[in-house]
Parts: sequence; structure tokens; C-alpha cells
Amino acid sequence: MRSVRWIAAASLLTGVWIGARNSALLGASRGGGEGTTCSVPARYSAYDGLEATLEAWAEAAPGEVFVRELATSRGGRSLRCLEIAPAPDGPRETDEKQWTVLLVGGLDGRSIASSLAVLRAGALLTERLPTLRRDVRVLLVPAASPDALADARAAKSGRPEGRNRRPFDDDGDGAFAEDPPDDLDGDGLVLDMLLEDPLGPWQLEGTPPRLLPAGERSAVRYTLVREGRDDDGDGRFNEDAEGGVRYDQHFPTGWAGGPGSARPLSEPVARALADLAVEEEVDLALVFGGEHGGLRFVQPREASGAEPLPSGADALEALFTASTGRASAGPRSARFEGHALAWLEEAVGARAVQVSVWGPIGRGAHDAENAPGVAALFALDSVPLASGSPASRSLTPGAAGPPGAVPCALEVGRSAWCRWIDEARGGAGFVDWHPIDVGAGRIALVGGFEPRTRFDPPEDLLPAALRGVEEFVLETVEALPRLDIEVVEVARHGDCVELSARVVNRGGLPLDLAGTPGGGELSLEVGGGGLLLAGAERTPLPALLGRASTERQAWLVRLPEGTPVVLRARFGRGREARREVRP
Repeated sequence: MRSVRWIAAASLLTGVWIGARNSALLGASRGGGEGTTCSVPARYSAYDGLEATLEAWAEAAPGEVFVRELATSRGGRSLRCLEIAPAPDGPRETDEKQWTVLLVGGLDGRSIASSLAVLRAGALLTERLPTLRRDVRVLLVPAASPDALADARAAKSGRPEGRNRRPFDDDGDGAFAEDPPDDLDGDGLVLDMLLEDPLGPWQLEGTPPRLLPAGERSAVRYTLVREGRDDDGDGRFNEDAEGGVRYDQHFPTGWAGGPGSARPLSEPVARALADLAVEEEVDLALVFGGEHGGLRFVQPREASGAEPLPSGADALEALFTASTGRASAGPRSARFEGHALAWLEEAVGARAVQVSVWGPIGRGAHDAENAPGVAALFALDSVPLASGSPASRSLTPGAAGPPGAVPCALEVGRSAWCRWIDEARGGAGFVDWHPIDVGAGRIALVGGFEPRTRFDPPEDLLPAALRGVEEFVLETVEALPRLDIEVVEVARHGDCVELSARVVNRGGLPLDLAGTPGGGELSLEVGGGGLLLAGAERTPLPALLGRASTERQAWLVRLPEGTPVVLRARFGRGREARREVRP
């Protein structure tokens, strides 16, 4: 699949962007080695000035920072990419291929905080432009699902769906969006609704009642749907809503198709993002989103048994916890079938990581000093999940379980979220379950999480959720592998030269971070008139970890004075280091 070239389906027209320009967010200057000084506050209103922010950075650093138009959404909004490409200082002794890092925010269409995380990372990278590594290029797409993010920003419902409103006939009756959710109680929010169902997977427990997975002896069971009526009178509730596509689950990995499903990458915005990743040969993709508060790595398709982790997972996890101050139970992986993350790994050959700024695993990060007990309550991910259990299987985003299956791991964690709301937030962020007449003598219960509770933090906790994330990005960029050749000894004995060298990874991340796993090769090339007398012309190289080196390799060469010897180390995806020696 690596050789596939995706045909760009995106128009390069400038659309109507989300919100108004807000140039007051910025103060930009250039010169004196200071870089571009930027300010992106940890407030949701910063999202509204996104377009002006990107343009100001590009204007302040011409030739090194660029804004690219990738596509126009169904709603006429522009999908924009900021490219940060530090100009080279001059010829380098090594000839290593440039690393390309992709940062994506808001691909799920639900998390404004993830978009702000990418924007703030862009601010720090642009500010540090004069000191950034010259062999790294960073591509930032802060608002990857612009239409859905506009809905989430407007907080029109209690549970943002993240969809782009592409019309689907979900129930196959020939009509579109005729049974959408409704605000039954007139509180301005469309929340969740519980319907009594003897086979339902949920029960209510506690005071105030909280939703938990039903047990074998549950007296009353419920099915969970969106708040609303049976508008089309077919006995089902909200089964044909405005619908649409979630871009993060719109990629061709593990796709099964079926009625009402969109063909992967059929939406221009998602296709443009795929084109970008393929054409720019992305090495590392940090996709911001999720509600687990940490990092998630893509589990290899052939993996079985103990939770496997890709190369570099431990090092990236260490960078994340050090930068953000969050506790960690160690790196975790998930399948991510149909998700952009799995596709980036399988089709592009990138290392793809989901970075979640908000959620239970981020113990110690969510302003614990202002919310006593939050560290203990936000501990969902410390709950072990048996391999192959329904909860474990549900860690595959986008995978639907059979009817009546045990709710997914994140839904099991509703109790952790509810305890946090009750004990740390005084009930704010959750509407208690209350009865509503849905017609035909049927009573349902309406309630659930308010906007900016699970997928986005409350505004007062947004600074804590974003704290240190931009430093994590900067540290990751600086820690990318750096292939080098270190000449250990050069000694001439008449017309013969003894030469020894080793290959070094001067970066903090392993050399096989991206591309095909495995090793490389060290070769020695002798100039005209020279002859290799001893030592291997080509030597296999292992996959070097961060800050690691190979064993010393030695050669004996018959070499006239002034004749060059070239050492060349090659490693995956065109990585190369070169040293010329003239004894």
C-alpha cells in the first residue's frame, strides 16, 4: 500500500472559516534571533481566531512558515495546514533525509481542546524557529473536521457527534434525517435518553442515580439513545439523524462496509488529509483526540497475547509524562480499526500516536490543587481489562459490538466521570436523569453529560488540560532520530591506512521509529587508486535505540595520500549519513 498515490479530490478554494478573525490573539515580531513571538491563550475563544493566527505566523516568518489550503468542507470551510520548515544553516557533514512530523487536531469533530493543543504547539515551534532542528519539517492541521468542530464550538448538544452532516438514509425508508434527536425538556441541550428494555445493557444505581453496566440480577434495564421523539412513527427513536461522517473513522483499515456506511476517504476533507500524509511521506503523526488523558499507540494487526507496543513507545511516553507532569501506568496500545491512526501506520509507514489532553489517565494534570480528589477519581485506565473481553475489544474505535454486549471501556468509565463530577465539581457538568413523556404512554429518562465535560474539559480546567502539551511536541521534535557516523581512528602507515568508525543515533528516539522495522547498512567506498585490504565493504546495522551506537568497525585500506574514503550509513526510508575521510 505504501506505493499508492492518492488522487487529490480537494478544491483549493478559500471557504468561510469558523468564527471571526481575532488578531488580538497575536503579537508577532521577527529578528534578532528571537523568532516569532506568539500568544495562544488557553481559552476556547482562541479557536475562533484560528485562521488569522496561522496567517500571522506565516507573514512573520516568510520562507520558513507557510499556510497551505488543502480542501473545502461541505459547509464551505477551509481545511488549512501550517508548514514549519526551518531554513538550513548551510551544508551539513551528514546528508540525512528530512524528518516530517504531522500534528492533527479535531479530527474526531468533537474536541476543540485538541485543536487548541495543536495551535499552541504551533505557537511554540514558531517561536523557537531559529533554534529548531534544520532536518525536521512540521505540518500542523489544527482543525481537521471544520464543520463538525463548528457545531461542537456552538455547543448545540450535550454529546457532540463529530459528524460532517453528509446525508444518509440510516433506516432505509427513502427519507433523509427525518428522525433526528430533539430537545424534549426545553433546556437547550440534546442529551441522552434511557428507555426501559428487558435486554438493555444499562442500569441506574446510587443517589443521585448514575448509569452503570447492567448485572445479571438487574431489576430494571435500559437502552441508551439520544434524547428525542419517534418522529417518523416507526417505533424507533432518533435512528435517522442528520448523520454524516466522522473523519477519524473514515479510513480504509478494517472497513466492513454495509448499508448507510460511507466509502473510506470518499469525503474530500479526509481525502486531502490522506493525500498530504502520503505525498509528504510523514514519519511521525501526533493525532490529538480521545478522552483517556494520555498516549495511545497503534497495536500491530498481527499482535496477540500481551499488549504489544511499537518502537519508541516507552520513550514517547516518558517525554509526555515529563512535559505534562501526568502520572502514567505505562504506554498503552489499541487496534484503531478504520481509524486514521491505523491507516497512517499501515499505508504511510508513519509512527502514529493518539494524544489525549483530557481524560481519566491524566492523573495530576487536571488542576488537582483546585479539585481535591481528582487524581484518585480519574483512574479509569488503571482498571485491568482481560484480553479478548467485550470491554477490551471495544478499545477498537468505530467497532460496533453485538446487541446487548457489555458497554465499551470508556462507557464503563462513566462511573469514574460521574464520581469526579459529584465530588470534585459539585455536580456541574451532568444533568440528572429525569422523566419525560415520549408519547404513546411511554415514559423515558433524560439526562447525561453536558457539553465540555468528557470530550472537552470545562473552561476553567482547559489551562490544566493543555499544560505542557506544546512542550511535549517540541521535545519530541528535538528527540527525533539523528543518524551520524563517528570516526574513531585514522592512522597512516606508509601507503596503508587503518580506519575505524561507528554509527551513532544522536536522537532520543529509535531509528526505526517510522518506516520498515529492521536495521540498515554501513558501507565503505574507496576512491580511485585505493584498495580495501581488510574489513567488510558492507556491514549490516541493527535498529539503534535513542542515544545508542553500533560496535566499532575497522578497515585496512591501501590508499595514496589525498585519496578519499567515504563512509555511508543507510537506514530505512532514505535515512543516510555520510563521512568523507582524506588521510
